[in-house]
Amino acid sequence: MRSLLAVFGLLASFTVQAGEFTPVRDAVVQILGDKGSCSAVAISPTRLLTAKHCLGGLLKGNDTFEVAGSGLMARVITTDAKSDLAILELKAGRLKPLPACTRSPEIDDQVILVGYPLGVGKVLTEGRVQALEGGTILTTTSGTHGNSGGGLFQKQDGKWCLVGIASFGILDVKQFITYMLWSVDLENIKRFIGESTPSGKEDSSRNRLHGVRQHGDGGRAR
Repeated sequence: MRSLLAVFGLLASFTVQAGEFTPVRDAVVQILGDKGSCSAVAISPTRLLTAKHCLGGLLKGNDTFEVAGSGLMARVITTDAKSDLAILELKAGRLKPLPACTRSPEIDDQVILVGYPLGVGKVLTEGRVQALEGGTILTTTSGTHGNSGGGLFQKQDGKWCLVGIASFGILDVKQFITYMLWSVDLENIKRFIGESTPSGKEDSSRNRLHGVRQHGDGGRAR
């Protein structure tokens, strides 16, 4: 599938140079299952970070998902229902990761959401931070089903970095887009990544995807 690039409001907000958004575009991939797709962010050459709730309807074999357009398969190695995060691992390292930011964004900061709304292609949307509370970042970035697990990025010290993972939003049923979106915040991301086992084996303190009750949709931008 040809990758689509849609940038809403970015030209007025950023000084855009050639290749400006290449790092954030390259860091986000689409993961496929039997019943649909989600977005995910590369955090190392072999690991992806995504939203746990969106994996429940995509099960493919033994906790395994296809990375779209690559021919590669990724296996779920650990999940955390409370923070709505999951890590998947590939056998071969071909991903192009971006690091987590060194600091959290502040109110009214500009951020970019990158994901695959409705699975039709990679889309970038710009928004501003509205609130930081309860382990989440509320932004005006827009999205819909398929955006979950996508990356919320900010430019800090001249370089793009990850500040959040798309989790849920308020859905406009008529337009089928979210007009306010919550992302898992930087603190939870760093804690979750830090607690995941370096060997790639399942962390006994967490639940595997199979047999675990999934989050309800509840208006999530899955």
